Amino acid sequence: MVRQTRAAREARIDAEVARLSDAVEKRRRERLASDAASAQASQTIAARAAARAACDAQASGVGAGTYTPYSPRAGILGSALAGAMTSSAAEEQARQGCYRAYGL
Repeated sequence: MVRQTRAAREARIDAEVARLSDAVEKRRRERLASDAASAQASQTIAARAAARAACDAQASGVGAGTYTPYSPRAGILGSALAGAMTSSAAEEQARQGCYRAYGL
């Protein structure tokens, strides 16, 4: 069995400690980068959901505010159906315009 000198043994140990320290630091940085990417993705998803909810609320307001007069020729049911179609079309146009404005 060959006995190492004390200095050689300490140098080998120091090199191993440095290698392990570098590996730990590399893993820590990778974890931090991964956590930051996850946080950014979550924030983006939340911002898009908030924008979508705002667009839906705005579009509902447009649809509800659409005036649909009664037509004696169409009757109550016909007027209601025509009004619902007009209201729905206005709501959908407002929603799509809002989505485009937010880039959704």
